[in-house]
Amino acid sequence: MEERKKSLAERLEQYPRLRARVEEMLDLVESREQEVEKAEEAEEIVGKQLQQIGQETLQVWAENRHERQRRYWEGRTGVSRKEKNYRCKSHSNDGGAGLNPIEGSHCCSR
Repeated sequence: MEERKKSLAERLEQYPRLRARVEEMLDLVESREQEVEKAEEAEEIVGKQLQQIGQETLQVWAENRHERQRRYWEGRTGVSRKEKNYRCKSHSNDGGAGLNPIEGSHCCSR
């Protein structure tokens, strides 16, 4: 039997950050949060919100991709896993940025 496709609301429940951005867009359309008087003002707000939605979407995609890859490689026998050691400028010879791009944390937890 074919499975029913989830509604937009059901799908957004899995991604709270994206749901919040979509709700902000709907608030603008419905003029709930702030009364926008000029089209130029609305355009600026929508542009910023679309940029934020894009960033959130890419972040969620990257996190999901990373998790799928992790599960794939963990399920394979005979594969050893190495983790990259991220170091800050004060701990690196190459002047590294000091941020772990996966975790977003500083190497020496500052």
